[in-house]
Amino acid sequence: MARSRKKKASRVRKHKGAAGREVARDRRQPDDRLDDLLNAVATNPDDVQARLALGKHYFRQNLESEIVDVVESLEAKYPFGSKHDCDLYDRLLAFGYTSVNRLLDAEKICRRGLAATSAGLDYHFVCSYIHLSLREYDKAVASANEYLAQFDELRAASATPDEFTFSDAHRSQVFNYLGSCLQERGELDNARVQFDLALQADPGNHLPYLNLVNIARRQNDVKTAKAIVARGLDECRQIQELRLLSESFKRAVTISACMIVKDEEELLPGCLDSIRDWVDEIVIVDTGSTDHTIEIAESYGARVYHQPWEGDFSKHRNYSIELATCDWVFIIDADERFNKKDVPLLLNSVNREEHKVISVNVFNLYGSIDHKLTSVNSIRFFRRELNIRYRGIVHNSPCIPKGITISRAPIAMEHLGYDLSPEKMKAKFDRSKALLEKQIEENPDFAFAWFNLAQLYRGVLCESLEEYGPMVLQAAERTVELTDYDDVQGDRQIHLMALDQLGWTHFYLKDYDRAEHFTRRALAIKPNYLDPLMLLGNIYADTKQYDKAMEAYQKYLDVQAEYDEHIEIDSLILFHPESRAMALYGMGAIAELTDDPAKAKEYYRKALAETSGYVDASLNLGRIHMNEGNFTEAERLFLNQMETKQPSVLAALGLGYIYLQQKQHKKAEQYYEKALEIEPSHLIALVKAGEFFRETGRIDKARELYQQAYDLGSAEPEVLQPLAAIYFADGRYQQAAELYQRIIEQQPDQAEILNDLGNCYFRLQDHDRAEDCYRQALDTCVAPGVTYRNRGLNLVRLGKLNEAIIAFEKYMAIEPGQPEILRILGDLYRQAGDYGSAVSYYEQVLISIGDDTPALFNLSECYLLMGHRDSAIVGYRRILASAPDFAPARDRLSELAPVTGPA
Repeated sequence: MARSRKKKASRVRKHKGAAGREVARDRRQPDDRLDDLLNAVATNPDDVQARLALGKHYFRQNLESEIVDVVESLEAKYPFGSKHDCDLYDRLLAFGYTSVNRLLDAEKICRRGLAATSAGLDYHFVCSYIHLSLREYDKAVASANEYLAQFDELRAASATPDEFTFSDAHRSQVFNYLGSCLQERGELDNARVQFDLALQADPGNHLPYLNLVNIARRQNDVKTAKAIVARGLDECRQIQELRLLSESFKRAVTISACMIVKDEEELLPGCLDSIRDWVDEIVIVDTGSTDHTIEIAESYGARVYHQPWEGDFSKHRNYSIELATCDWVFIIDADERFNKKDVPLLLNSVNREEHKVISVNVFNLYGSIDHKLTSVNSIRFFRRELNIRYRGIVHNSPCIPKGITISRAPIAMEHLGYDLSPEKMKAKFDRSKALLEKQIEENPDFAFAWFNLAQLYRGVLCESLEEYGPMVLQAAERTVELTDYDDVQGDRQIHLMALDQLGWTHFYLKDYDRAEHFTRRALAIKPNYLDPLMLLGNIYADTKQYDKAMEAYQKYLDVQAEYDEHIEIDSLILFHPESRAMALYGMGAIAELTDDPAKAKEYYRKALAETSGYVDASLNLGRIHMNEGNFTEAERLFLNQMETKQPSVLAALGLGYIYLQQKQHKKAEQYYEKALEIEPSHLIALVKAGEFFRETGRIDKARELYQQAYDLGSAEPEVLQPLAAIYFADGRYQQAAELYQRIIEQQPDQAEILNDLGNCYFRLQDHDRAEDCYRQALDTCVAPGVTYRNRGLNLVRLGKLNEAIIAFEKYMAIEPGQPEILRILGDLYRQAGDYGSAVSYYEQVLISIGDDTPALFNLSECYLLMGHRDSAIVGYRRILASAPDFAPARDRLSELAPVTGPA
């Protein structure tokens, strides 16, 4: 939905209580009902009670983020018949929206809920959190006070309301929210009172302890801060952050976190949350923010300095270092996070005298923090006394004094900079491109700039391979020319990465020989280089060298199993540091292509064991089971995929097919519709859903879907053929002919399509073109038998009776005994004067269907023409016995009466 206000962030400790997360541990119940609840929703997706029950279960199990997917679809049915159901729905959705950070949506739901009830304890709880998150402190205080007043009334009345938040744990959270508001306003003494009340309500809530520690540290009262931490470690349910604080108090050295920022209000809070508890100062140089970046930074206690942006990252980076006052300098950006579990390892490293400069592993992430896109080891910590400074206007790097050893620490940082909005990614690309081009213009032999330019273009290859592919190759080739792989302390790493850039880009351009050439060069220098090992498997798979591909993928798996990024010497950006599932998936796909489904299933299962949410492996495994008729296992895999946050079109189609085969048409329709809901313009979904509706007699719906696929520009036969058949059935013969003709242009020898095209021309009375189509179909030797029949009818229209007789007799050899064709052959032979043959066919008609007046009359006529008048008269009389009013027979008898005498 469109949002009228931007989400703002705060340093206060409130986030984990947003939807009751901190208190959820007190309300966990056994999960034995989940299967029943899921089955109830799956059986009847429109059942309000079933969805609300499942949503309530998720809330009780501390899975608030799942609530939205379960209950939001009920909005179209709101309001329900029961006020209780409406209230429960609103409360669940308010918590659900809050847990997934849809704060404005949650606020809207809370307003609706409060308008319908005078109580609304849960709504006030959620509103206090929402307003605090949006930095609307007056509103947050009002909601918190309303919650506390209602809570006290309920407690005094010994009531047991249905509200989720009627517990001391939730009451503690609200006191914490109040204290956070006061803390933000600078009213530290009053804030401390509220935090103490929070601890009285729930001594195990760790958030008030953290806020009290923050106040003590802001007031330089280290003794009090230590005492609060010690108390929290004894009382709290969650002690990880308190343990980090305790460790930080023990260390001998101090650390300055140095940052440069501009307009980072979205990402900055997450960064500062990850470091605030263990660094001693945060130094931020702002280069011209116009959003809430400065306000957020100051709320975390950072010292903020201002320096106008001059297009030189190193200048601003060095300024932040000059402002640092601690023993160690720590370099971090707003779109990065420090893994808190690694703080004890870091503190051990910085307190060791022999360590002067420390390199850590940085994982570039995309989408979910569980998905590691790339990794690289990076210098991020150094002693301030070394006076280290950065160089380079973009992709700046520290200048390490000669003789200084760089220590590796088994520590991980996470970089989120590849998951920005398209607009921000475009701005980032344009800025970096301009700065790199400036560097190259000033120094054409600056290999690092050429490498970074290649890397920049590589990042947008998916947007336009034809445009950016040659640019990657040009910059990477220049990098290789300017570097020496023997220079371990200098250019070795960018020489290796440039070879990898060349290999992958040639692969994307389908120049497989060049791709393999550069891949082999990189592996000759560094045999355990993971990215080229993965690429080699992909090259061989694409070129159908399946044995070699399997060997390459296995090599990747073997090397990756032994790989330790924390002791790696070469500082390489890796796109495949943990792509075991991808290699196993490739091996599974090869097993399928080589007709070994059992082996394919084994590899797909292994891929899923490595990465449980690997969509392609799950889908392929389900498809194999489906093709084998194991619908139960296929259904399980597809349903599991559909329950993820990104349900797959193909999983929905698989379920649709399974239920169709089981004659469960309602469930099949549900999943075909779901596939189109996920991706309305998905060609396969449109076609398969069209097939379903056509097969089940919903021709109007099928026509709509095939037409949509056609309008999207699809010229695939699976779209054109059924749409043409529907046009034909509608009497739109010209449009049907045009579609059939397009298929013939792609597949000239398709006998069935030629037959259908001939039928269109027949109906359009273009019998010459119809004859051409039927003849071409029959020339293929695989034409359907009905083509002989159709051609015979068309030849009759062309007046070619002898050829028509031949066509019909060939059809009768394939499909014997059809009365209508027997009658036509009799008529044709009669017209040709071959009365004996005509008699034979008329007699076959009579044997086939008994008395048939037209056939008996024509048979009698043939006898008459052959001179068998008695036989003819018998026939005429037989007709009149069953059909006295059949005038032609009566007239014939009248004509023959003078000869035959009285009957």
